[in-house]
Amino acid sequence: MEQQSAQHERLTKALGLPGDDVTAVAVGSDGMALVATTSGMAALRGFHLLPTVPPSPEVGEVVDLLLTDDSTVWACGMYGIARFRSDSGWES
Repeated sequence: MEQQSAQHERLTKALGLPGDDVTAVAVGSDGMALVATTSGMAALRGFHLLPTVPPSPEVGEVVDLLLTDDSTVWACGMYGIARFRSDSGWES
């Protein structure tokens, strides 16, 4: 994590993101953030990468994300919309 000032930090590919081009971010009620990049997805708690993240959905480049209270992930992409549930994976 590169410190840019006392108030701003930047997470990059060099520090663990799948890519530097972020296309969407969603934060759940539990504080977990899901970040979509042009190279894949990452899950964060604060600025700490989590080891488990759902694979990218088959919707093309993800342009919007939503995390619901029941931990369902909705992803909107260039080729449609999909949802991820921990018990069944991606559905489109």
